[in-house]
Amino acid sequence: LRVNSVKLSQLVWQHDNARPHVKQEVKDFFRTRQIELLPQSPYSPDLNLCDRFVNQFIKNKLRDQSYTTSDDVVKDVTALLRRTDPQIF
Repeated sequence: LRVNSVKLSQLVWQHDNARPHVKQEVKDFFRTRQIELLPQSPYSPDLNLCDRFVNQFIKNKLRDQSYTTSDDVVKDVTALLRRTDPQIF
């Protein structure tokens, strides 16, 4: 990040819903800086093993792609999962 600076608003952030992270001050900080938060269920601090495998699978398949918008990422991930045999999971 030091070589190629990135603005906070260019990233998608995920936190674990811990009490300090859901305080109004923290929510205001993210909102005023237009930082996108990735939602996570309140009782799931970590992804389960199946989700970790699927995420790694997606990462490996789309590794050489370059994206400019989150919509493009959603489109490609959706297309990848639709054409993948569910038996491999």
